[in-house]
Amino acid sequence: MKKLTKIALASSVLAMTLSINISAQAQEKRLLTLDDQFAFRQISDPQLSPTGDWIAYTVTNTDLKNDTRDNHIYMTSWDGSQTLQLTNGNDSEYNPRFSPDGKYLAFRSSRESGKQQIWLLNLAGGEAEKISDFAGDVTDFVWSGDSRQLAVIAEEPVPEIPFNGKTPPPIVIDQFHFLEDGVGFIGKSREHLYVLDLATRKADILTPGSFNEYLPAWSTDNKNIAFVSKRGQESDRNNNWDLYAIAAQSGAKARQLTTFIGPDSPRARQGVTRISN
Repeated sequence: MKKLTKIALASSVLAMTLSINISAQAQEKRLLTLDDQFAFRQISDPQLSPTGDWIAYTVTNTDLKNDTRDNHIYMTSWDGSQTLQLTNGNDSEYNPRFSPDGKYLAFRSSRESGKQQIWLLNLAGGEAEKISDFAGDVTDFVWSGDSRQLAVIAEEPVPEIPFNGKTPPPIVIDQFHFLEDGVGFIGKSREHLYVLDLATRKADILTPGSFNEYLPAWSTDNKNIAFVSKRGQESDRNNNWDLYAIAAQSGAKARQLTTFIGPDSPRARQGVTRISN
């Protein structure tokens, strides 16, 4: 609870620090304009370092003139004396996450490949390095407690519909969930759970098949990963998410932990992440 309170307090302080400064002197009153609204920089996703000395977070800027929006990562010291911009450029970065040993900061970005991949920044110095090469976008990742591995959720590539100037072939719909906002037709593309080894950069898939997996959470012994998934017949026609666990090694089989009707999530954290054989 103290950690959550510190993060919430830090978010409030950062929001006030980076918002538009208004002079203490009396100013002529006027109506808020659209330019004023977009001049604000939005702060999100604050993450406290393992030592508690730094907070990493993202800052979103909107450029109305060029019709662009960028998202970059900053760090501010807990006492507020230092603020560092860690990323910059044409591509945005998301989800900064400190390694538990405090040596690295991982984040998502579509730099170079156009696909959201995992990048690693050594906090001792140097440039960020791309450490994943999934065919589809990375949508989520979580550090193992020993800082040696990442549990990763990555999408299968969405099938491209060929267009050669002629009438495209008809799309055959054989499932209830076939469209997604911002993506369009997804076909049978799914999101799966992988384990990415930091030393070798090798990623092993843990959950191949026709189902989606989300919200990975490591056990305290770093041997197992909990996640949520909908399995069974016509799983895309209901909201019955169940909790599963799987050993963090290729070829392992997932075991179902809950059978409640309705959605279950491992990010309640307490107890659920303490799964071990």
